[in-house]
Amino acid sequence: MATAERVFRPRFTVAVCVFLALAFVAGAVILLVTLAGLEGDHSADRFTIILIALIATVTASLVGRPRAVASASGLAVRNPIRSRQLSWEEIVAVRFGRSDPWVLLDLDDGTTYAVLAIQASDGSRARRDAAWLRNRVAEHEGEEPSPSS
Repeated sequence: MATAERVFRPRFTVAVCVFLALAFVAGAVILLVTLAGLEGDHSADRFTIILIALIATVTASLVGRPRAVASASGLAVRNPIRSRQLSWEEIVAVRFGRSDPWVLLDLDDGTTYAVLAIQASDGSRARRDAAWLRNRVAEHEGEEPSPSS
């Protein structure tokens, strides 16, 4: 059983989010420079342009935030808004079907938890990562949770 950490991140999604954030900032700068050359008071326009660029950049950073870290103690999952630390014993199954956009974990309390760090848009890499997680969960099948949990 390996004890080293393994980090999962969606490559395609992160690349798209970085591109979109840069595009919105560049677009805002171009619009602000253009407005500076026009006559009249455009303070409301400037405010709106900055606000839209800020909202788009924050949204892109949230969408690009997912990450999962597998360690000896369990799986730390960080999705756009929420994060959760799961012990290996809490994870009953790892699902990643052809129509699933990302990995889904079936938990021992009967709930399902999405791991947006492993996304179908990453193709064969995502399938390999899901298989790795399945194997890791199978290694811990039937073990009692550690007392530190």
